[in-house]
Amino acid sequence: MHLHKYKHRFKLRHKIVSLLVMTLLLSISSNVMAVKLYKWVDEDGKVFYSDKIPPKANKGAHSRLNEKGLTVDQKGAAKTPEEIEQERELERLRKEKEAVIAKQKAQDRVLLKTFRSEDDMLLARDGKIRSVDNYINITRGNIKRLKEKLSIMQSQAAEREKAGKHVSPKFKEDMEGIKRQINQSYASIVSREQKKVDLREAYDNDIRRFRVLKKLKANNQLEVEAQERAELNTVFLCTEINQCNLAWNRAIDYVEENATTKLQLLGEGIYMTRAPSEDQDVSLTVARIKNKKTGKEKIFLDQQCRVSVMGQEFCESETSKDMKRNFIPYLLGQK
Repeated sequence: MHLHKYKHRFKLRHKIVSLLVMTLLLSISSNVMAVKLYKWVDEDGKVFYSDKIPPKANKGAHSRLNEKGLTVDQKGAAKTPEEIEQERELERLRKEKEAVIAKQKAQDRVLLKTFRSEDDMLLARDGKIRSVDNYINITRGNIKRLKEKLSIMQSQAAEREKAGKHVSPKFKEDMEGIKRQINQSYASIVSREQKKVDLREAYDNDIRRFRVLKKLKANNQLEVEAQERAELNTVFLCTEINQCNLAWNRAIDYVEENATTKLQLLGEGIYMTRAPSEDQDVSLTVARIKNKKTGKEKIFLDQQCRVSVMGQEFCESETSKDMKRNFIPYLLGQK
């Protein structure tokens, strides 16, 4: 019995000693594994291994290795100010791109919600253009009345001068006022014509986008219309003063060569012939219009036919259209 207790105590002590030895070995192993090993490269490209990273190397590319020499953590070199700025620029561009995409999606939703078909879009476009044309026609009517009034006043002034009578300063100022109104009216027409161009371009873009969204087949109707509009354009955009001066002189020559009525008004920025009296007559006016905000100038050709059935037919003839088509090439010295 006494021997049995002794053996039991011996086994117990042996187990305790074994556990202590194992604990010690695990502690030593853990400490060995806890030792860190780093790999780093200096400015000359030389590779180093050490248990610590030098301050200079810490900013550069370096990696930590495990006990088997395998990379367990890797860090890149510190970014230069140029790289940081480039990343900021890329982030700004990404945000701008995202904003553009979001805007396009919103526009697409409005487009699909507003129009059911391409015909709806064409009807909306043509309605707005007719509204602008109505304004232009009213302005042309005002110009016609102003021309008639100016013609009467010019005749009255000429009669007074023939009779040896004095033409009052107020009378002269009234005539100058009419001239300014005519010029301003032509500037208004040019502005409205530009609005028509902008409307067509905006709707053309919307129609093309609508076709993409609806997966519709494209047709060349818009391209044909654009070509016809380009051929009938009578607004010359000046790029600089000398070119504009030369183009203005050519514009006057063009009126003299093509108009069938006599000169009625020659003033600063306007050259105008008298209103038509016959069905085959064509009155031409060129106006040099300056944008007060931008300082840019335009030269505009306006054609007027007699207010009659035959006169309007002449205005719609190919001869009349050619007169408009050839205007800008003539100013450019191509005719």
